[in-house]
Amino acid sequence: MNAPGVGSPNPSLKTKDGSPSPKLPEGLSAFVARVLDQLSISAWLPAALAIAGIFFAIRMSIADGDVKDALEAVGGTSIEQLLVLLGAVVLLTTVTQAFEFGSIRFLEGYWGTARLPQWVADLFAGRWERWEKEARGRREELQLEAFRSAERRYANAIDDIDVVRHVHADLLDVASVPKLSSDQEELLNELDWRDYASARTMRRLEAHEKRMNRFPRSSRIMPTRLGNLLRASEDRANEEIPGSVQGMVHRTYHLVPGHLQVEIDQFRNRLGLYASLVVTEFVVAVASAVLLFNTGLASAAFISASHLLLMALFYRATFGSAEAYGDLLETVAELVSTTVWDDGEAV
Repeated sequence: MNAPGVGSPNPSLKTKDGSPSPKLPEGLSAFVARVLDQLSISAWLPAALAIAGIFFAIRMSIADGDVKDALEAVGGTSIEQLLVLLGAVVLLTTVTQAFEFGSIRFLEGYWGTARLPQWVADLFAGRWERWEKEARGRREELQLEAFRSAERRYANAIDDIDVVRHVHADLLDVASVPKLSSDQEELLNELDWRDYASARTMRRLEAHEKRMNRFPRSSRIMPTRLGNLLRASEDRANEEIPGSVQGMVHRTYHLVPGHLQVEIDQFRNRLGLYASLVVTEFVVAVASAVLLFNTGLASAAFISASHLLLMALFYRATFGSAEAYGDLLETVAELVSTTVWDDGEAV
């Protein structure tokens, strides 16, 4: 009889029906398969684009900046060269996967504690603070404009001038807001002045309020748009469940319905993919400029600018993924905070 693990299934490992577990694959191919299985899909594309971009830049450099000759050389790539490129893609994939989370954090605005990065972060964050202050002022203007369009019809509908004055004073954010009786409070809650505003003013107000949702609390403003989007979502989720939002997701992930788990993973992976692509395209743009420097300024600038354009497009793509991911975090927080659970099951 063969020893366990050598040519026979390990008798100590049983399947659910009691039969021995199947023999594990052995050899180099099995090792490679296990290594590749550990690499996420979101890490492959940045690595492949990086290798392709650098390979084309090398061909352009050899062709002395002639695009036609470079394309012909790329088309004539041998099998041996393709295998080398494939190996480079695999190696670079391990790097992009290792730094995927770091790429997101960098684009959020976490730039370390050194003096120069902190100074740059303060500069950018100060700009966002000014924009947030201006946006709040603009929202107040739009609210007053919408209320004025609704004031006459709202006053006729509510038939209580004190309630109208209360709403107006509240929108003006004055210190002395007229007090209301319990009946007036009930009337105020029953009729919303926004229902009587013009469509034009409400459309503008709602569009601006959607823009305001991209800002976190004033004390939590980050240096970048991506960082502010994610922090704004965290702030709204904290209204349901205080504390770390990521910690909340980790603690309650098993309670979340399966379709929400899939969406959370999808948008989180998509955010990581776009963040890795931003960093990758910047590196390729710099590498292309260096490789093509001796071929002429025009070709170096064109190729580098193309990669920088892709970098900008991928960076904008992170915004949509961040907003969708943030919406899911808010949904999870609301679901967990409002649902009664019993042993992991919703009651």
